[in-house]
Amino acid sequence: MITKSLAGVCLVDDETKIHELIDQWEEAREQGHPISAEDLCRDCPDLLPRVKEYIAALEWKLPWEAAQEDGCQSASGAPGDSQRQARHRHSVGDQFGRYKLEEFLGAGRYGEVWRAYDPDADRKVAIKIMPRGERSMEEAKKVAQLDHRGIVPVFDVGQEGTWTYFVYKLIDGQNLAEYLDQKRLSKEKSIRIAMDVADALHYAHSHGFIHRDVKPGNILLDQHRRVFLTDFGIAITAEQSLAPSDALRGTLPYMSPEQVRGEGHLIDERTDIYSLGVVLFEMLTGKRPFRGDASALRKRIVSDDPPSPKTVDESIPNALVTICLKCLKKDPGERYASAEELADTLGIHLPGGRLKLAGRWCRRHPVLSSLLATLFVVLIVGYALISFRQVRQRGEYNVWAAHVLEQAAAEYHGDHNGLKMAELMGAIDPAYLSPANFALYAKTYKETLMDCPLDSQVCRVRIMAGVGKKTISDF
Repeated sequence: MITKSLAGVCLVDDETKIHELIDQWEEAREQGHPISAEDLCRDCPDLLPRVKEYIAALEWKLPWEAAQEDGCQSASGAPGDSQRQARHRHSVGDQFGRYKLEEFLGAGRYGEVWRAYDPDADRKVAIKIMPRGERSMEEAKKVAQLDHRGIVPVFDVGQEGTWTYFVYKLIDGQNLAEYLDQKRLSKEKSIRIAMDVADALHYAHSHGFIHRDVKPGNILLDQHRRVFLTDFGIAITAEQSLAPSDALRGTLPYMSPEQVRGEGHLIDERTDIYSLGVVLFEMLTGKRPFRGDASALRKRIVSDDPPSPKTVDESIPNALVTICLKCLKKDPGERYASAEELADTLGIHLPGGRLKLAGRWCRRHPVLSSLLATLFVVLIVGYALISFRQVRQRGEYNVWAAHVLEQAAAEYHGDHNGLKMAELMGAIDPAYLSPANFALYAKTYKETLMDCPLDSQVCRVRIMAGVGKKTISDF
């Protein structure tokens, strides 16, 4: 696009021009010829302050190109060689509050992670250290209140000098990035991991937090292969507004189009769903949907449709392809509306998925599920009581019916009065008779009609008219 300027004022849309300038800055940097913000904005000096903000944000997150891109062992205990060799600002023995640094675990784009010792609790912990301005103590304490089995617990938060630190439970295991470097995951395992992360995200979202940095390096697997989501260091609250430069925070290969474009007003729960979609794609195929240098990657995330996972592995079921591509929609409105919906959809494709889905629903809605369970028990008990009463009534009814049948037989055999016999039998409802009583009833009925041919029609009418005169409900 050719841009004209008049008196130092841009005549094109500011956001469009800023993104063009940032692309130029990234391309120049990658070619080894960095260019200053002032030179970039020579024709549009009015955009200089905002371009500087963008560049400052990008410079803070440039380590994504390094070997430790996904190697940050956030709150874990099994760093890789590239992490051990990464440069760090702090040293063994440094003190943060009561926590003493013992071993460098990794450097992420927003801070460093160390194994540390907590003398008060006599335990090893993981501590993430980040610049103080990245998060206020009030926000940090809110993050520390998140309590979910799929989120690494935060034991403490604090500040030391110009640094804010988060103290995490030390997970004995490895992050998903390291696991993927070693082996391909089965489809079932990929679904389970994505589903567990979606569960954790749903919990965080329901408590007002957007993670913004969902990636394999922030997904931990312990020795029992339990899944944990960690590092809410750049998480925001759902109602928090972001400047375009702040919206750029994240890890570029896993960032959503709205993050890459700096559209802070569009960042919400569905932003995390997009990032999880990239992780799912990578677990299923071993590759990310978009690759390339920083500049090319940004353009592809914003403009290109993601490839189908089947282009990498034709054995991937169509249902999983559909789920994956729905997560990766450019328009947030076309993605899953919530992480809960995504988790439920994934769960259906596991063995026994529908039954497990019911169990997951009960865990998410404990109060309502308890009420429904109570109602179910009440209905079962009520049905049992009614059935017991009916059995007892049926027994009493048959005792009475047997007595009536004996009386009817006596009447008939005494004076062959078929009409009197019919009247007695008419008081009995054969539907409630036991097999023995019904056989006697049928035999007596037949004898009445055969032995009293002249009165048989009258007998039949009297019997049928009287049926139900004394029913089981009377007992």
